[in-house]
This record gives sequence, C-alpha cells and structure tokens, in this order.
Amino acid sequence: MLTIEETRALSEVHPEFKPIIESESSMLGSWAMDTDIHAMRDMIAYMREMRPKPDPKSLPYLTEELKIPLRDGFEVNARVYKPRDIPADGCPGFVVFHGGGFVCGDLETEAYLCAHFTSLGGIAVNIDYRHAPEHVFPQAIHDAFDATKWQTAENVENLGINPKKGFLIGGESSGADIVLAVSHLCRDDKMSPPLTGVFAPIPSGANESTIPEQYRKHFFSKEQNANAPLFSTESLNFVHANYQPDEKSPLAWPVAFPDHGGIPKTYFQVCGLDPVRDCGLVLEQVYRDAGIPTKLDVYAGLPHGFWAMFPELTVTKKRTSDTIEAPKGSACWRPHPTEPELWGFPHILGETDGTQRSMQHTEAALAPVNRDDRGRAALWRFLMAPLSSPSQSCPPVDWLFSAPSGPISQRCPGHFNTTTPNLASGRVDARQLSSPTRLPGHFWGISWFRLGSRTLQSPSPSGLAALWMVRFNAQSKRSKRSKRPKPSPTA
Repeated sequence: MLTIEETRALSEVHPEFKPIIESESSMLGSWAMDTDIHAMRDMIAYMREMRPKPDPKSLPYLTEELKIPLRDGFEVNARVYKPRDIPADGCPGFVVFHGGGFVCGDLETEAYLCAHFTSLGGIAVNIDYRHAPEHVFPQAIHDAFDATKWQTAENVENLGINPKKGFLIGGESSGADIVLAVSHLCRDDKMSPPLTGVFAPIPSGANESTIPEQYRKHFFSKEQNANAPLFSTESLNFVHANYQPDEKSPLAWPVAFPDHGGIPKTYFQVCGLDPVRDCGLVLEQVYRDAGIPTKLDVYAGLPHGFWAMFPELTVTKKRTSDTIEAPKGSACWRPHPTEPELWGFPHILGETDGTQRSMQHTEAALAPVNRDDRGRAALWRFLMAPLSSPSQSCPPVDWLFSAPSGPISQRCPGHFNTTTPNLASGRVDARQLSSPTRLPGHFWGISWFRLGSRTLQSPSPSGLAALWMVRFNAQSKRSKRSKRPKPSPTA
C-alpha cells in the first residue's frame, strides 16, 4: 500500500487539469445539500424526450428492452446489448449497474460501457434499480442482487451468454458500491454459475465506522479533498442524507464484510483528487490481504469521474484504454486460450485477430466528432447562458445538432454574445468563446452516435440534468442573497 505521504501527493492537481481548475468553470460545481433532486429528475425526463434517437441499423450492436421481476413483485427496466454476430456457443456476459449517487441515473448512464463490451465480443445487461430518497438503503442492493440472480439462474442461456467464457459484474461510483456488495451476496448464495470478475471504479464502500484499524491512518481523503471539484465531501453527505445507509452494514460499506474469500478477481480505479479516494485504496488492499487477485489504476490529481465530464483529455483516453484493454503487464494477467482472465472490463478474447478487428470497427463507429464541432460549442454556450427558467432557457434540441441558417446568436438571442462564431461553418475556434470548450461526456454529458454517414453527439439526460443542477444551485444562492431583508434606513 502507498505510504501516507504518497497518498497525500495524489491530490496534487494533474497538469492537464490545472487550466480547467483555473478557469473556475461552472462545470466544476458539485452537488450540495440543497440540491433539488426532483428538479434534476424533471430535467432528465425532459432531455430524454427531446434527445435525438440513433438509427439502430447504424450501430455495431443490437439492443433489447426487458423487465426483470424482483422479490416484491416490482419490475425494473433492463437493456441487453449484443454483438450483431453471436457465436453458437454464446458470449461472455457483463451485468451493469449505473452510478448517480443512488438518487439518479438510468439506462443511458453506462450505455457507453455496455457498447464497448459488445466490441469485445460480449453481451452486456444494463439494469436499473430504485432510487433514494423514495427507496432508501438497502433497496438498491436488493434490486441489484435479485436482478443478477434472475439473469444467471433463469435466463443466461436465453440471453446468449455463456458464463464459461466469463461472467462479470460492474458499475461506476455508486454502481461500484452496488456490485461490490452484490458480489458478496452472490458468493454467499452460492449462485450458479458464479461471477468471474468485478469492475469497481471510484467506489465509496468504506467509512469511519468500518475502516480496518490497521488502515485508519490511511483514511483521510474526505478531509484532504473536502472541496474537490465535481464531487465534494458535501456531495457525499448529500448522497448519504438521501440514501440513508446503515453506518455499519457491509451492504452499504463492503469493506465491512467479515470474509472476502471466494470473491472473484476485482479491478479498482481510483481518482487522486476525490473525497472517496481512500475508500478505493483501502478496499483494494483489504482484498489483497484476503488473497483476491486485484488490479488497481490510480489517476493522480484528478477528480471523481473526471472522464465523464472531460472526455477530450489525454488522461481520459488513457483511462478508457485502461478500462477496455486487458492489463497485460500486470502480474495477475494470465491469459488462457480457452478461459481467458477477465478484469472487470477486459480484453476478453486474448490476443486474437478477431478482437483487434472488433475493436477497430467499434472505434470507427463510435468515434467522436472534432472537439471544436459546432454542436459542442453550441452546447457549451447554451449551458453557460444566464438561467431564468427551464422553459425559457432551454432551446430546442435541433438548435444544438442542426446546422443553423445563420449565426446561432441570431437563432437563440440572449444566450450568445456578439463574439460567438458562426457555428454553421462546422468548426469553431475555441479562442473565440468566452469560456473553455470543456464539455461533459458519457456518464454526465455527451453520448456519441453514428447516424447514417454522419457522426453526431447528443447530451445524455443525466449529463444535462447534472449541469443544470449546478446552475440551479448557483441561481438559488443568488436568489437567496437577493431576498435577504435589507437593513432598515436609520433616521
């Protein structure tokens, strides 16, 4: 394990992220205790309705919508992602649960992860669960466990999954906490077929009440990174206030399970500038102590889930490569021709030519448009515009993704200043914008689609809702200040 000094050094801002920090962009804001969950969900629903739909024929994979029954009769939504060509003996499987602080998120949140898994020849099952505060702890865990059992016990063959080729479970952030707990429940239930791997980036599955005594001195990231961008300690408190986890339950804090033996190999990712950094570091060490094969990637000086908000960064591309490609250089990488080692989100087909071709095909199909694309610039300007109300400030989606007939400032007055470039040209010089063109992606922002011969981007509902909430919070604080009673004039 890292020394205390080495761990502290992980909070030093990454050189590539420094300009973003210095820009003081509103996009660096995080959830606060007064964040309005219901307003955020309303915006998610609105953007889901307005979002352009990709042509299914243009995608390199197929999808199928499902309903999964749970123990209390409730049915959760699920979406299956399959390669277009499925071998007769089936494919490896990947069960996915989204992040979102247990309070939001949907099947779009981890859609990119599922799509990438199909590029490796696998089948992903993206499963929703009930959210807090309406459904507090441990509802999300129960939903996820029931859905995982349903898939393996009754429908694994119907879905085209061959668990002998690999059966993984994964999720990011709160999704990571879910899968760490569910993997223990599956072990205790002697689920057959068993899980073969766990993908758990940026988990928060340890707290002051459950941290092992020998690692207590290594548990200080909540204080060191209390004011971190994107996700602060107040954001974490907001999540806990709504989710209401039991302070000592291993279902909420997987580090507290008395025995970790029998858990499949697990791949952790940790961000250095993150309040939950030490949760992941300690969890990985505890797993190692228990003899579980682990893989750990640490992204020093970067905030929680940075890859979602800033997909164009070089370090984001490295993280994507780490996630998708097998960690061949690690001591735990032991490929086998018939039963390859599977790390969370791995290079599951070993070094075969088929895998390389599949990866190239998917990269070409899902490649993002140029970072200075007009839609990206338009979206940035739209998000940074003064906000009065959702109905007044939200331009039609076609304004963001269609070539405007003239400068967009003419089509969307009040949102763009006179220096905004003509976005119809298809390229934008970022220096002409009043703010950096740093835009969200995947989890909290942009999803990429190929529509016919064009590659377009679309804001995910979760992403725009999160960014709108940053603006709602800022406006709310300004409004509260403006409504404070002025001191009475003195005689």
